[in-house]
Amino acid sequence: MAIERKDRPQTVKVWLNLLGRYGFNFDWFEERHNTKWAALGALAAVAGVFVGIYFGFMSLKNSTPSPQVEPTPSEEETL
Repeated sequence: MAIERKDRPQTVKVWLNLLGRYGFNFDWFEERHNTKWAALGALAAVAGVFVGIYFGFMSLKNSTPSPQVEPTPSEEETL
């Protein structure tokens, strides 16, 4: 590691690439997969929202109201 901050690797990716013998090179992954995975994640999120809205409305539509309990007439009212 260099003493001066400006001479040090600024990211872990750069540091790993400087090691060389391990052959870490993440540039190909970032270029090819970032947009693909971001688009796939966004599509999954939008689909999840629509599915949630659909099932939410269906549960409201199919819910049965709770039964109304009518008071039992007392003996005085029936006489």
